[in-house]
Amino acid sequence: MTRQLASRWALVLLSVCFVCLVAAFMTVPAVVSHAAYAGVGDRSSLPVGVATGLDDFWRSGRSTFPAELRQIVDYWRIWHAIKIAISGLAVVVLIMLTVGLWRRYAMTTSQTKVLAWTAGFATILVVATSGVLAVNIQSTAAPSIALMPMLEEAPARGLTSTSDEMRIGLTDDSSAESRTPALQTLIGDVEVYHWALTGTALLLAVISCSVAVASWRRRRTTIHTTRARVACTTIGGIMFIAALLYLTLAVYSLVSALDPAGALLDLIG
Repeated sequence: MTRQLASRWALVLLSVCFVCLVAAFMTVPAVVSHAAYAGVGDRSSLPVGVATGLDDFWRSGRSTFPAELRQIVDYWRIWHAIKIAISGLAVVVLIMLTVGLWRRYAMTTSQTKVLAWTAGFATILVVATSGVLAVNIQSTAAPSIALMPMLEEAPARGLTSTSDEMRIGLTDDSSAESRTPALQTLIGDVEVYHWALTGTALLLAVISCSVAVASWRRRRTTIHTTRARVACTTIGGIMFIAALLYLTLAVYSLVSALDPAGALLDLIG
């Protein structure tokens, strides 16, 4: 199987597939989301819609989103769910491409430096794309929180009083604002948002560490050629660094999940 992946045409085909997936990642979510929720408008109209919907939600005295905001939240959930599918496929394609490139590097005697750099870059792309997958899983789990950064793009005049009241509720437990149903819903969504990333990042850290250990063991026990040892060493080093990065991300998300009110306060500024 690895010999087949190392063939020139297989590597070209996998590279083309990855480029197509990147293009799909940039375009398909918007097309599908807009087709499902045409009333939401395009991406440029979301900041105003989020600000208006959040203001209505805060004033409603209810724990459920009003219709307009619910539609935007569902729109954003589909947007990121599609990105999960595309980025997941991209990770699979990149893993196959990386295996093929390292295999070809170990087998060939020509252009070894070019192949080594290309294979190393592909390995890094696997790590980065897996991170993109994790972030989209997080956003799909709690799209209402993933929409919060858009408030920075919305006109401030309509949301100033709501933001101020939210800050009071998040910093003063004795205030009436702290018992607002809308605030409790948002705090709960923040918990889901950060727990989702904590779990996904921890899983990626474990997988990366396992690959690193397996690569180093293979280098020490079964590898007899210099190029194969270089491949195992490089893969092990990159995946070990990836495991540390994922673990750092998991710890950061865990801290935020354990203090959702503080995390929400950071989001609204």
